[in-house]
Amino acid sequence: MADASKFPEWNSNEQGESLVLVYQWAIRNAQDHIAWYVQRKEIQKRWSQRLRAMSIISAAVGAVCPLVQATHFFGNTLTLGQWGYVLLALSAAFISYDRFFGLSSGWMRYMVTQLALEKMLKAFQYDWIMLTARQESKDMPETGPLEMLQELKEFSLGFDAVIQKETNAWVAEFQSNISKLEKKLRAEAETRKVGVK
Repeated sequence: MADASKFPEWNSNEQGESLVLVYQWAIRNAQDHIAWYVQRKEIQKRWSQRLRAMSIISAAVGAVCPLVQATHFFGNTLTLGQWGYVLLALSAAFISYDRFFGLSSGWMRYMVTQLALEKMLKAFQYDWIMLTARQESKDMPETGPLEMLQELKEFSLGFDAVIQKETNAWVAEFQSNISKLEKKLRAEAETRKVGVK
């Protein structure tokens, strides 16, 4: 059995069979990439939703803590007001973690890319059926292997371009997040220096 990841070799003596092998490779390659986006999207979605939920709960409980302490419902034994600040800070930390690691934005980016790839695959499959029908029809001009190979090439390169665009967006977001973190750390270091003096 041939390696599924390896691009099939062209056999001039068996052009029809070679064309089928290249088509099957292109479809399998596209489906594998789509499956990767589906899987990664679900992972990003779960982590994003968990962090957002923990942030909302922390913020809500943090906001309630000073109010509960003000009522003296539990007497003066609990210092809930100060815990409120801790929980509000924790809520902000969850959001910052999500933003820095791009979980929510990654989830959205993967979903958009997956939908674009699925649309491209479906359009290509329809185009391929039309090319095949034209090749087999006696009423239309015959489609040659070169035209069909060109269609395969355009589909594969277009598919790769969508993936490259998503990867470039991820790299830009990651670099931006690193830059923001470095600026924030420098600003905090400067503030500490001024405070020490």
